[in-house]
This record gives sequence, C-alpha cells and structure tokens, in this order.
Amino acid sequence: MNITFPSDTKEIIDKIRTVIGRNVDIHYTTSGAVCTTCDVDPITGRSFNPFCPVCSGLGYIENYLTYSGLAHVRWTNVGDSYNSPSGDIDTGNCVVTMEYVETLPAIIDTSDYFLVDDIKLYYIEYDLRGVQEINRIAIKLQQSPREQR
Repeated sequence: MNITFPSDTKEIIDKIRTVIGRNVDIHYTTSGAVCTTCDVDPITGRSFNPFCPVCSGLGYIENYLTYSGLAHVRWTNVGDSYNSPSGDIDTGNCVVTMEYVETLPAIIDTSDYFLVDDIKLYYIEYDLRGVQEINRIAIKLQQSPREQR
C-alpha cells in the first residue's frame, strides 16, 4: 500500500498559516566586523582593552537583528507537562510553527529572545516538520518565571 500526499501540501499549509497566523519576532545577535578602535588578542579573540567604549571588550561589534515571520501560535498552561515512560516532560509555554527557511535554524540557535503576542519568550528546542520535504519548523518556547505576568 503506497501512501500518497497531495503535491500542493506546502501551499495548503502556507494558506492556513496566512489565515490563522500571527507575527512572531525573533531577536538575535550576530558578530560583525572587528572593532576598529582597539586591538584584538589573536589567541583569545578578545580585545586587549576590556573597557573599549565601542565593543565593550569583545573585540568585535555585535549586530542586533530581528527576523519577523508569520506563525501558527499555540499557548499552553504554565507548568503543563506530559507524562512519558521516561518521566515528566515540561511542555513549555508556547509552540510556534513557521515556514521553513534555510537560514532559520541558525537564527533560532543565536536568538536572544522571541516576541510572541507582546510576550518575551526564550528558545528551548525546535523540530523540523514536513511531508517528503521539510516545509515548516515547530519552535518550543518558554517564558522566564521572572517575567511572567
């Protein structure tokens, strides 16, 4: 028995996300150019001047960027967990499912925080999903206990 999937599966999922999706902002950091005002130690890769006013002693200038995308957002209750044979697994506060783009896993891995429904959330893990080819990415997020309303 062969299982066949519609050839337009990705287009259908994208249309659903367009109707029910909400904007999600991923705030992430990339290291940019080497600092021009201080010298960098070739061994440590850090600045010789820990008090450099431009790079704060990092030796390079960080770029703070935002990636915005449409996502299907599912909220869970704080402290919800799934009872599995290996023990209780925390399900987090939120799962967002976005369209898969090649650069998205690297952006997620360097993310500082996510902004979902004006709430600051932090990355826990992600899962690539799709039929025959990867077409979406589900990202598990959690709110910091100190920042909960």
